[in-house]
Amino acid sequence: MDSNLRIACLLIPHFVVGLERQRATDLKGMPVVVVSPGSKGETVLDASEEASGVMPGMSLVMALSRFPEAAVIPASMPRYEEAWSRMLDLMETLSPTVENGGFGCAYADSKGLAALHGGVDRMASAWLAALSECWDARLSMAPSKFPAYMAATRLAPGQHAVVTEDVAAYMASFPVEVLPLSFKEIAALRSFGLHSLGDIAPLPVGALAAQFGPRGRLAWELANGIDRRPLVPRKSQVTVKETMDLPAPATTIETVLMAVESLLGRTFSRKELRGRCARVALFEADISGASSFIKRVTFKEPVASKEQAFSVLKKLLADISLPGPIEALSLTLSGIGGEAGKQASLFIEVRRRDNLREAIRELKARFAGEAPLYQVREVEPWSRIPERRRALVPYAP
Repeated sequence: MDSNLRIACLLIPHFVVGLERQRATDLKGMPVVVVSPGSKGETVLDASEEASGVMPGMSLVMALSRFPEAAVIPASMPRYEEAWSRMLDLMETLSPTVENGGFGCAYADSKGLAALHGGVDRMASAWLAALSECWDARLSMAPSKFPAYMAATRLAPGQHAVVTEDVAAYMASFPVEVLPLSFKEIAALRSFGLHSLGDIAPLPVGALAAQFGPRGRLAWELANGIDRRPLVPRKSQVTVKETMDLPAPATTIETVLMAVESLLGRTFSRKELRGRCARVALFEADISGASSFIKRVTFKEPVASKEQAFSVLKKLLADISLPGPIEALSLTLSGIGGEAGKQASLFIEVRRRDNLREAIRELKARFAGEAPLYQVREVEPWSRIPERRRALVPYAP
């Protein structure tokens, strides 16, 4: 195996739609659009192959204008996150370094692993056999992440590929939609007559950077076979999960709260939580004759005991209307840390900074990633172009 071919890409197209079709078999064969709420209305999170031309990030209105007969399903992010996390856990048993590329996409360091399997083909077959129990996965290898991802997009389920030829030439025929840009940026490229990576590659890099900023430079580099982005290992997270089968289907919130209190007692008695606290609680209920029900709760303050957690959850769950009789209930605690208490600073400015850091940690736990918090910084205040004078950058306290 070529020593340069160190990045492997696992791709499961339409992962979110696949999860929804597992829940509702009547969706098979029809166009499906899964949408998530946004600041400007609902946007597409994933769409099935039958809804060709519908891309993630597209507005629901535009998606329905193309496929008015499509089944529109509200996103259930906790369910998707849990299912994808299980897949990443499985992939980490195959490679020591795994990066989460988003639902249905993951990257792994495959350097040196082919020799353990007797060659790259045997390694790829072994990986696919381990990962494809419930999913139609594809696997590709290349010198860097982007060409590995693009090679995977051209594979059929269960296939693998290795990019050994000139990377820029290999990517020239790919459409601009494969670039890691927003739907609006892709539409802008097409309005300029740029339909493939081969159209972008010969352009001056300054032209794209002037129009799209750093993302335009990234698009130019990727089109020319340059991908400097390192493999970012997935952050390991400690989670504690307990499940309870109810003796009889629960139809009242009082019965559910009793089960929740019992589950909290089990979780906080586990050794993983001794002397530690949790920030996120995820409930999943099996509904009789229907799909499961999921509720995610982010605590404003980390909880370190059963009593502390139940006091908060009792208020939040009291007004929930049950979609049906609950047969089983599971509770997962995450965002686990070692702070069981804290002492406030004497100085006002320090307290304000500590409060801001705490708010950012809460946002990270709520959105399962980086906090959506930014600040405006001066970049070229002397520039005659207003867009270049300031930039919006992630806030770092």
